[in-house]
Amino acid sequence: MMLFMIAMTNDDIGKELWEACWINSKTFDQYADELKNKSNDTLALMSRGKAYLIIGKYEEAYAVLTELLKIESENIMALKYRGEVNYIMERYKESISDLENLLKIKPDDAWAEEA
Repeated sequence: MMLFMIAMTNDDIGKELWEACWINSKTFDQYADELKNKSNDTLALMSRGKAYLIIGKYEEAYAVLTELLKIESENIMALKYRGEVNYIMERYKESISDLENLLKIKPDDAWAEEA
């Protein structure tokens, strides 16, 4: 199985806007701190994980997405994002594992099939 990760696009996540507004800013820190107070809220965990991924804080993104997957093991978006984080961090076996788990849940997922 060959693995080609398709990076999230600016259209998908608004990366340029997020970086321009939040990277190294107090606003981002306040946002992340507020979400930390909702540690069992899967939507808050997803938002934190995605935000960390967008601004390049991959270890933090990995930790938050792993926490989310402990609560909701079949969360497709968490598997996608963590798969991408693993790929970026050159954890290729883990990235493939996340994609394989995603495809077990949603066999026709176009994003995972292309990756």
